Amino acid sequence: MMKIAYIELLDNNQAIAFYEWGRPNEEYFATKDYKIGWSFSSLKENFTNYTDILYGIIVDSQIETILITKEGEQYPANIVEYDHGKRFWFLITDGIELLDSTVTARSHQGQIIEQIPR
Repeated sequence: MMKIAYIELLDNNQAIAFYEWGRPNEEYFATKDYKIGWSFSSLKENFTNYTDILYGIIVDSQIETILITKEGEQYPANIVEYDHGKRFWFLITDGIELLDSTVTARSHQGQIIEQIPR
């Protein structure tokens, strides 16, 4: 079963849809060892104004912010709540390549909950 979680509208009548599919409670974004799930895709072939996307599910309820760091620059990810309390995060870039970046999830107090080099 497929369930649309969120649609991000882009330029020129383009959009990216985030969705779940599979059996309920099936883990496909994250493993049990991680507090966040993460995945990377290049957008260059399909979107002329956008470069990359990083995204994943948020497993730990204490996570309030997610920052992606590349060469000393930090980029805040969008966090979306859907389907009665589930959350995921994403960052879409327009010229910044995210390969070899670091994903950091922090609590409300700023404590690092998860940090994943990419």
